[in-house]
Parts: sequence; C-alpha cells; structure tokens
Amino acid sequence: MGILSVRYMKKFDVITIGAVLADQIGYANKLPERDEEIFVSNLIMRSGGSAANTAVACSRLGLRTGFVGKIGSDSLGDMLLNDLKTEGVDTSQIKRTKEKPTGTCIVIIDKDNNRHMYAFSGAANFLTKNDINENYVLSSKIVHLADLKNIDPLEKAAKIASSKVKVSLNPGGLIIGLGYKKIKKLLSLTDIYISSKSEAEALYGTNSTQKLIDLLLQENIEIVALTLGPDGCIVANSKERYKISSYNVKVVDTTGAGDAFSAGFIYGLIKKFPLKKCGEYGNATATLCITTLGARFQHSKKEVENIIRGKLRKN
Repeated sequence: MGILSVRYMKKFDVITIGAVLADQIGYANKLPERDEEIFVSNLIMRSGGSAANTAVACSRLGLRTGFVGKIGSDSLGDMLLNDLKTEGVDTSQIKRTKEKPTGTCIVIIDKDNNRHMYAFSGAANFLTKNDINENYVLSSKIVHLADLKNIDPLEKAAKIASSKVKVSLNPGGLIIGLGYKKIKKLLSLTDIYISSKSEAEALYGTNSTQKLIDLLLQENIEIVALTLGPDGCIVANSKERYKISSYNVKVVDTTGAGDAFSAGFIYGLIKKFPLKKCGEYGNATATLCITTLGARFQHSKKEVENIIRGKLRKN
C-alpha cells in the first residue's frame, strides 16, 4: 500500500460507497393490474440511495463521513450533491458523468404502508474500480458498502481496506439478487454484515435465524446484524448473540429503515460500544427514520439517545 497523503490521513470515521438516487414517492390505494391506471394521491421528490442514506444518518449522529458514488451532469445530480453537502457529508469523491443520467427510484406506498420500489440506478451503477481512491478508503475507520448491482468498485474498496480498515456490507436486494456465487468474494472481504433477515434467507436458502448467523460467521465475517422488521434485530459475533426488541411508533414510511439501522449500528462500533448497545443504536435510529416520509434520516443523535433511555416503549 502507498503512503497515505496528509489530506486524507485519519480524516473520516466512516466512508460509504454505493448509490445516491432521487426518490419519487407516491401513494396509491393499490397496485395497478395490466393496462390499468391508478390514481396517485401525492407525489414527492426526495433524496435517496442506500449508501447515501447511511452517510447522511452517520453525519447526523456526529460521525465524520464521506461518500463515494456517481451521478449525472443534470439537475437531479445537482440536487443530490447539494443535499449531501448540506448534511455535512464530504462529496469530494462523487464522480459526475455526461454519459448517464442520475438514477431514480420510484416508490409506491399502498394503503397498508407497504413499499413497492422500482429502481433505475442510472449513473450510480457505472461507478468503476478506477473511481475508487486508495488514500480515501484508507483514511477511514470503517468503509461501508451498500446496494449496488455493479460490485466491482465495492470489491476493490474492500481489497484496499484489507486489515487496515473495517469493511461493512449492507447488500440490499441488488447485491443479494446476484446470487451467492457472485458475491462470495465480497463476503469474504467483509468484517461487518448488516441486512434484513429476508435478504440473508434469499442468499442462503434457509429461514433459520441461528443457521443464517452461523453461515455468515463461517464466511470469516466478524459481526452480523440481521434486522427483523417490527420484531427488532439480532446481533452476533463468534461469542455473543442478542435479540433486541423494537419500539412502538406510528409508522409513516419504512423506506430507508435498513440504511438508518446501518448508521446507528456503525455509530456504536465507532464509539466502541458493547455489541448489544450497538444493536440498540441501530434499532433506535431505524425507529426514528420510519416516523417521517422519505428514505433519509431527519433526526439527531439526542433523539436516538432519548429512545434508548426509555422515552419510547419497547414492543
């Protein structure tokens, strides 16, 4: 590895790599049948993208945060870039291209608050290995990789990190959809695995929580966190396993809950909290996220800590 430049030496707590997208969020009573037109009662534009969502939440929790991704040279790209800057996220490694438009995600929320998402990654999926700056990756304590179908730049970042920087992976549906064989190498480079239980089930073909944890730890992963929706989460390493309950809140929009969980969990790891407390921070951050519209975490570290101190009742 080369010598770190002074500019990037120990600059960040966490760097996230993946997609930043513009979310178009609409409400409908049901999904359309073939050739059927459905009325959408409201349509809102918000910033999104899994890795970018986690970056914003990390910054709001007080972590020094950077983001690596690709956007188009268009108005949506301008919006997303300005939003990240406003949230205190370093954007020096965001690449812009005239060849591809900025990605978007159409999110339809039905009457039961279920999400139906259609993602067009656009420029985000054309992030390349050459876009990954070695010094930038090595300047962080944790590099967090998230939901990007093109995993080549993620693998490169993980290889650069090696034993010098911890690698966190929240695969999401796009990476999980590639199948176990294609992502096995990325898993072997991962220190911290975070996903929903259902994503892990799709990866390994079993619904046994304990078996899923065993299989993930066998990949040489150090820490596993599986989110369980309204049932909270389970966090584990080779010596400890904890089931942590969720909190009772009015659900407005569950989009981005997993990204917020990742941020809270990473915050705990950065602060060297015990494993169970890291899971509590993840749960609390995700809980606040689902009380507001959109994928972005819009709250503060103080609000997260209030939940953990018992200001909201657990399920």
